[in-house]
Order: sequence, then structure tokens, then C-alpha cells
Amino acid sequence: MSRWMTLGLAILGAAGLASAQTVTTVVDNGDPSELYDIVILGDGYQASEQSQFDADVADIVAAFQTGINFPYNAYFGCYNVHSVFRASVESGADHPDADPVITRNTAYDASYNTGGTPRCLYLSTSAGRALASSDAALAPDSDGRVIVLVNDSRYGGCASTFAVSYNGGSMESVQAHEWGHSFGGLADEYDYGADGTYSGPEFAQPNVTNSSTGNKWAAWLGETGIQSVVGAYEGARYYATGVWRPETNCKMRSNGVHFCSICREHLIKRFHEEVNMIADPTPTGLVSLASGETQLLSFTNRIANRPNHTIEWRVDGGTWALGSDSFVANADVLGTGNHLIEVRVTDTSQAVRFVAPSLLQHNHTWSIEVGAVPGLAMSVGTGCPSTLPTTIYTFATPTIGASFVLGFFNMPTSATVAVFMLGTPTSAPLDVIGMEGCSLYTTGDVATISALFSPGATTGAGIIDLPNDGGLIGEVWTTQLAAIAIGTTTLGVITSNGIQMTIGN
Repeated sequence: MSRWMTLGLAILGAAGLASAQTVTTVVDNGDPSELYDIVILGDGYQASEQSQFDADVADIVAAFQTGINFPYNAYFGCYNVHSVFRASVESGADHPDADPVITRNTAYDASYNTGGTPRCLYLSTSAGRALASSDAALAPDSDGRVIVLVNDSRYGGCASTFAVSYNGGSMESVQAHEWGHSFGGLADEYDYGADGTYSGPEFAQPNVTNSSTGNKWAAWLGETGIQSVVGAYEGARYYATGVWRPETNCKMRSNGVHFCSICREHLIKRFHEEVNMIADPTPTGLVSLASGETQLLSFTNRIANRPNHTIEWRVDGGTWALGSDSFVANADVLGTGNHLIEVRVTDTSQAVRFVAPSLLQHNHTWSIEVGAVPGLAMSVGTGCPSTLPTTIYTFATPTIGASFVLGFFNMPTSATVAVFMLGTPTSAPLDVIGMEGCSLYTTGDVATISALFSPGATTGAGIIDLPNDGGLIGEVWTTQLAAIAIGTTTLGVITSNGIQMTIGN
């Protein structure tokens, strides 16, 4: 069977599966490709109990927007929420530790006593987990971490890929904790479940440590935290001794309390890793102005409700100046030629201290052309990685017999080799070859020119010498920067936006 036939059958099968489920977008905060999309599934709800599932979903959405669950509430605009309902044959979940044993026929095989822990409620079979993943994929988008609500009154929950919780009286608090595992990568901070004293290596999770000094969160030591002074309090990650946590209490330790300072900081970091806080920049593409004209540049600020943030603008790489979510580009002020106007949104939250400042900054650049110029250069697409995209720009006009000078910024510091590719315009995503979030905007069939930069630098330039050939007038080419930068994508290669050139004389 050909791979195309196999793909076709898979698509048809998925279409048939989709028709059997109910998919609902519960919260729509914007383009799924720009936000983190939460998908909520239900297990152990019969067809007649769909209204209960819908009510439970609404309760979770409301709970995530309350102050007790900061920072979920403060950054809730970074989420879309979708639900997918698949009816189970029976209500509830398996209770293998009950006497007699309770077995339920449910869609995703939710079971208590997972791993021998009575309250650990999780999807117990690979088939159940596979079906849950398949159903989550029916939503408009899914970013890999899925909430599963189980229609059972016995207290319980657990998390990994799936954040699973029961739907009883503490559902909202349990799910906020489990989502801290799935979305935030946080560790449990309670101190029971494991025997003896922990003597193993340091933990990957940010909120527990094997060091009594607490140096893992050194920037916070001695500060007044959420529950106590930030320090090193023994007892966490299932061990009573040998593991330390940042504060006396935390949502990752107890229900009904706030996240501690370190957990808050890491969750805020996760929001910035996943979402660009500059949304809907307007207008798009090259902005052309004639003498006397103006153009309003604007965007939607995704952290507008946060008291601690700044918005700054600059023109042509000049000094940053504080501003708002809009800026008026004035042709007479800018002067004839090509200009770059850039906005920068910075989260200055006091809840973040141990994170690289660049992670909390989000930029967007408009290209402005003022007056008539021979030839045309316009920016197309965006660079990668998405958190701080590499961007090329030019103030030059592509004309025959002249040097076309380009600059770039946001080059990853790990970059070792970089070239400008020049050729026929194209547009193709490169995720499939391990260049996540990158796209190709040129075929590179005309020329390849080495970029001028020093390894470790974030800025540089390139020069394209255009032949003095009248046959090139009116030709449209696109140039794009590509660089080897280990650690940025799976392949270790990134690309910039493109500059589309109409050659003039």
C-alpha cells in the first residue's frame, strides 16, 4: 500500500471518528496557532451525562480565572479552551483497590490506585491513552497537554501528559494542582509516599532540590514569599527527608492555597515560552506612505491586565521610548526612504526574578517605505525561533549595478555559520524536517552569500552585489538568512523572515 493511500485511509478514519464526538470551543482568545490550546476530555460520563461534563468544564474554566490560581488567571488570555465529549458505556472509574473490586467500562480506562497509590487517578491502559490523544486531536488545536475530568466522587488525580482529576467537591483545586504538573512541569511538594531519606541526584523540576541551601532559587532566598519567607524547608517530592521545597506551603503541596513564589515564577516563564504577548499587529506587510500621509500602527497587548509591564517603541534602531499599544507613523517626520518601526512589550512582573530578561520581551517590527523609490524591498513572513525570531531588514533599494545591504538582529548566540540565500520567492513550512516554527521564503537558486557576523553576536549584515544588467529590471527575488544554531530547533538550523526585492534601476 502506498504511503499516500495509507495517509488517505488515516484521514478518512479520523473524519469518521470526529463525527461521533462533540467538539466545543469553550474559550476563544484568538488564533490557535498563536496561543496555548487546552483540550478537556471526560471519562466515565454516559451519553445522558453530557450536561454534567459541560458543567464541570465550565467550573474548571472559571476556577482557572480566580486569584487563588495565580498566575493562571493573570495570563488566561494566553489560553484557548476546547472540550471533546465521548460518551462512556458506564459512569465512574475503576477501583482496583476496593473490596470487592469495582470495574467500569469507560472510554479512556481511568483507574484509581495507579502505581499502587490509592488516590492516583490516571488513564490505566495504553489503548485508553491513545484514544484520549486521538480525541484531543479533534479540537481546533492541541498543544500536547490535555485535561481529563473523571466522573467519579472518590477523591483523586494524577498528571503526566494528561492532567487527570475526579469531578467531586475539590475538583477545581485538584485540577489546578495537576495542571501545574502537566503545563508547568512542577513537582509535588508533599512529603509522604516514599520511604527513607532521598540521596539521589538533583531534580529537573524547579520547585524541589536535594540541597539544604536552597541555592536552586538563590534569587529568592530570604525574601517574603506567598506562604512564608523563601528558604529551604525539608520534606517534598514524597520524601520526608533529603528533599527541600521553597516555602512552608504551596498548591503543589496542599489544596486550597496559592502557588509558592518559585512555582509562580516558573509558570509565568512557561506562558512567555508558549505565547507571543504581541497579538494582531496591524497593518501587515510593507507600509507605503507618500509625503503628508500617516499610518496608525497598532497591536493587541495580551498582558494588558498585568500592572507590571512596559510598552516601548523605536524608529530605525534609535532610542526606545515608552508608549501605548499604538503609534502614528508620519511620512514627513520619517523622511523619504525605508524605515523600521519596532514595538517591544516587556513583562516586568515582580513575580519573576530568575529568568533571562529576553524571555519576558516580545517584539514586532513594521517596514515603512516613504516616497517613490526605484525598485522595492518588503519584508515577508517571520523568522524563527518563535520566542525571539531572527529578523533581517534593509534600508537599501535593490537597483541594478548597486550593492544591496542588509542587516539582521536576534541571531541566536549559538550560531556558527550564516548565509543569505537569494532566489525565486516561495513559501513552505519547515517543521517537517525538524525546524520547528521556521519557513522557507526563497528557493536560493540565484546566489548564496556569506553573512557578516562574529560567532556569539546577535547582529550582523550582508551585502548582495546586483549585476549592472538591464534585463534584471522588474525581476522579483527574495533573500533570506539561514544559520546553523545548535539548540534552537531539532535540526539545529534557523531561518529569518524574507526580504522580497523588485529590482529597479
